[in-house]
Amino acid sequence: MKRDDLLKSLLPDYFKPGCTWLDVGAGDGSVSLELHKLLKPSDFHCIDIAPGKRKPYHPTVHKFDGTGEGLLSFKGNASYSFVLFNFVLHHAAHRMWDLLQAAATLTNCIIIQEDLDEEWPAGAFPFGS
Repeated sequence: MKRDDLLKSLLPDYFKPGCTWLDVGAGDGSVSLELHKLLKPSDFHCIDIAPGKRKPYHPTVHKFDGTGEGLLSFKGNASYSFVLFNFVLHHAAHRMWDLLQAAATLTNCIIIQEDLDEEWPAGAFPFGS
């Protein structure tokens, strides 16, 4: 099973059409575009520090500065059904708590999908390993 297939298979059971989400570290936006197909009608925003770096990106991917403060700039007047961190926190382990605290002000549901391996820098988890 591809890593994004698990996420796609779980979300429709928990989230219904009409939900909204913020995809943090969305890359080219392809995961959210696929989720949107499953959850239509829905609304989403995608953000990344380097949108389209690897491939052409969908116009729903907006640049942000990689900080919790930058994440909060996408709040607008509404909250999200969920905030998605899909294989991205290992790139921002030094800002992980900042990002998660900011995400918690945008939603009451944070979805994290991550590979835990040697990519995590030492000290990324202040509560021990």
